[in-house]
Amino acid sequence: MHKDCIILCHETDSKGNLYCMKEVNGKPFISYLSAYLRRFHICKVIFSISAHNEEFKSYISSNRDTYSFAFDFAEQEKNLGSGHAVLQALQYSDTPDVLIMNGHTFFDVNLDDFIAWQQSKMGDVTLAIAPKESNEGKLTATLNEENFITEFVAGEAGKSGLRLSGVYCMFRPSFLNINFPMEFSIEENYLKTHAKERDFIGMISEGYYLDISEEGMLEKATKDFPVIFEQERQKNS
Repeated sequence: MHKDCIILCHETDSKGNLYCMKEVNGKPFISYLSAYLRRFHICKVIFSISAHNEEFKSYISSNRDTYSFAFDFAEQEKNLGSGHAVLQALQYSDTPDVLIMNGHTFFDVNLDDFIAWQQSKMGDVTLAIAPKESNEGKLTATLNEENFITEFVAGEAGKSGLRLSGVYCMFRPSFLNINFPMEFSIEENYLKTHAKERDFIGMISEGYYLDISEEGMLEKATKDFPVIFEQERQKNS
């Protein structure tokens, strides 16, 4: 099965540095996402980046031999939101179902099973959901007994919730038939706005989750990633 993946690589810290290029034990965060994708049957990766981001392009291109998939760069001249970034990146893919990931988050979920679940459920979007605590300001989902998402709400500090992990599988024809504004957000202008009229499905997973943009998570990744990725290497050796 042909599978494409869009990775959104736009999020920056207060100094304008890309989170996906933050070093974890001497390697950029994006390298761990790429290693993770190699576990599954991904054919092509489209890196959605800001125009003129030569550091990122140079890193990916100079490490070409470490990838088992083809790749492209979808460059935005101006930041018009995550929704526009996806819309532009879709031009580089021709698969009906497209995997989408944030470049600053890692969620250990079986992507082959995740995409198969999306195709069996025939949803407009399937979202990988992480049960987490302290979700203040982060979008969480409410699911019914059939795993369809009925609404999205902002999480509250100290309370558990079903948090969006930054991993989606989108049915592209459904997304492309909406007349979006020039600048728009996936979460605000697609998921929240169309939750009542589209089939959005949540797949809950207990897999390891980390958002490198959150306080203390760079240190956590530095400690956890050697164990996580060594275990996977041994499993596949």
